[in-house]
Amino acid sequence: MKKGAELFDAWAKTATDFLDIGMKMQKQLLEDCTDTTETLRETSANLGGEREGVPGKGLLSLYTSGVNTMFGASKVLAGEIIKMHETWKHSLANQIEMGREIAQHWA
Repeated sequence: MKKGAELFDAWAKTATDFLDIGMKMQKQLLEDCTDTTETLRETSANLGGEREGVPGKGLLSLYTSGVNTMFGASKVLAGEIIKMHETWKHSLANQIEMGREIAQHWA
């Protein structure tokens, strides 16, 4: 009976560690993508310079506005994905704890 509980605890720890590592990697990936997008956005915003009468200045302004909008939306999306994964991690931890209790009662 004790072996079963130890086996369950080992599995639960492995599953939790796997989830933690996966979430940290995904969070880092989202942060890196956001940083890269921010750098590209800043670079594209400075392409036209401050000179007046530059051909295509209006088009560049329109492009920059579109990129800024997409960047803002992707930043919000990344934040929501991280929140969703945190909720999922918490739910899985609760399910593992309930499974541990059930395993102890049946053992």
